[in-house]
Amino acid sequence: MATREGIYVGGHKIVERYVGSRLVWRKNIFQDFGRIFFYVFVPNDSNNRLLCGIPGVTGYDNDKFWNLILSKNVEFQVIIKSRKIQFSITEPSNRELSVFSDLRDIQNPAKSFYINLKNPNDMQYLNPNNLNRFLLSGTIYKKKEV
Repeated sequence: MATREGIYVGGHKIVERYVGSRLVWRKNIFQDFGRIFFYVFVPNDSNNRLLCGIPGVTGYDNDKFWNLILSKNVEFQVIIKSRKIQFSITEPSNRELSVFSDLRDIQNPAKSFYINLKNPNDMQYLNPNNLNRFLLSGTIYKKKEV
């Protein structure tokens, strides 16, 4: 399916497009989910796939985020430098990760998951300095089911 920002016909916003009975396009609508904070590790063979760990911090919606990714497959979006970066999450796990073991300023993440980026070019916006580890924090948006 192709993606677009929006289609208007006769002043009305179109959110789905069918050819016959086949759905060929659906507008991605994201709603504010909350503030998140997690560590990101870039594996050598990352291929648009990043390993993430959620530390125990206050003032963020990490627990709400974690409960959602355990319950169902949801797409998310973050905005970095005016770029909308969309990703899905796979393989949530309750295990400490050795790649984050020396980050003692905040407890070692015991919850981990993988991010799969929708667009391979988004890596340069998420990680402009090509670090093998970095923090991701800010507002996250959850894909709304139409």
